[in-house]
Amino acid sequence: METKVNNYKVKVLNVNQALKQELNSIGACRSMLLENSEAIQLDKSFKSMLQASKKDEAIYKQINEATKRSKNGKVSPFYVLQALYKLTK
Repeated sequence: METKVNNYKVKVLNVNQALKQELNSIGACRSMLLENSEAIQLDKSFKSMLQASKKDEAIYKQINEATKRSKNGKVSPFYVLQALYKLTK
């Protein structure tokens, strides 16, 4: 039984922790979402808004203000997607 717990920790929990550390800002989430937009079937309006936010500070601020934060002040791709949904409704 101990082996299964260790495998789960290595294969799931450690990878999830690394993702949380890597993707804890809007810029990092934006890059990941845009790089994988085809694979994850990112909505076209989300993709265009993320691309526009690279060049237009006002759009970036809109996304930033609409994005929920964890109690540590970090964001996740899920929170960014929620913000994009609200902004493009």
